[in-house]
Amino acid sequence: MAYDWVELSKIGRDGDTYLFLPARQHLQAAPPASPRASLIQSKPANLTVQDIYFIGACYTLGICGKPIDVVRAMDYFKEAGDRGMVGGQYMFAHLHLDEKNPFTDHETGLRYMEMAAMNGDYRAQSYCAQHYQHLKNYDKAFIYYKKCADHNNPVAQFKVGHCYAIGQGTDLDLEQSFLYIQKSANQGYLNAVNRLGLCYLMVTEHPRILIKQ
Repeated sequence: MAYDWVELSKIGRDGDTYLFLPARQHLQAAPPASPRASLIQSKPANLTVQDIYFIGACYTLGICGKPIDVVRAMDYFKEAGDRGMVGGQYMFAHLHLDEKNPFTDHETGLRYMEMAAMNGDYRAQSYCAQHYQHLKNYDKAFIYYKKCADHNNPVAQFKVGHCYAIGQGTDLDLEQSFLYIQKSANQGYLNAVNRLGLCYLMVTEHPRILIKQ
């Protein structure tokens, strides 16, 4: 079962979500034999970027006969990222920004997280948006929230709607605010549903009730 989740992770989309959530729950079962397992024993020059990412995942989880080794995992993820795999960029950044990792480097982690965000990884976009919001750099926060919202993320859509409602990091635009809050509410995000409900309850021409969180 653990092997199945790691196989999903090499896709480079939602794979790392599977990598860190369910996989650890199933490590008791031995993974089935795989042609890729032999790649862990050496590092041939002709490895594909997917193979490199896979080996990084094995070192991260301690499977395929390998112990958990964060340093080696980061090395493989970095190589995958430098060869253009967005999932590798995100994972290299994620490990560098993990406070439990004794080898963290926040400057390097943030640089690769932004790289992954600009290359379309919605998890990286969400991280960067929250990071810059915390720093009160609202212009950059809005850019990343907007990118994440364009991936149909309901939390990001709600945040973008709020930014438009108060002109934070962007121009004040109540019509766009309503549009993004509605998109979020249509996906069932509770904060957006409540905000939209209050708007209709007040029977306002414009959703000014959206202004306050």
